Amino acid sequence: MEDFYENPNEPIKVGFLFSFKSMSMLIQRIEEETGEYDNRYPKRELLKIWANCLVLIFVLACVSHSIFIVATGPFIFFYCYVLFQVIKVFKRFKYPRAGMMIATIIGLLLVLVAGFALQGVIFS
Repeated sequence: MEDFYENPNEPIKVGFLFSFKSMSMLIQRIEEETGEYDNRYPKRELLKIWANCLVLIFVLACVSHSIFIVATGPFIFFYCYVLFQVIKVFKRFKYPRAGMMIATIIGLLLVLVAGFALQGVIFS
C-alpha cells in the first residue's frame, strides 16, 4: 500500500482506491496541503476519487442481493459520504459546485439503477 505521507511537497496523485477511509483521508490531505490550485489541480484528483466511489457503489449494488444488503448497505452509505466530501472540497477550491452536485445525484442514481438491474441478471 502506498504511503500517503511520503513527500508532502509533491502534488498528490490519486490512483484507484478501494477503501473509503483512504479516500476520506486523501480528500482531507488535498484540502489541507494544497496551497496553489488552478482549473486542473486538484480538480482532476478529486474527480478521480469521485469516479472511484461511483465504480465501487456500482459493484456493491451488483452484489447486494437479498440478505447481502445488510453487509453492503453501510459501505454504500460511506462511499456516498465520500462523494459529498468531494463536493465540500470543490467549494473550498472555488470550483463550480452546482454541476458537480447534479452530476453526483444523476451519477449515483444511474449507478444504483444499473447495479441493481445487473444484479437481477447475475442472480436470476
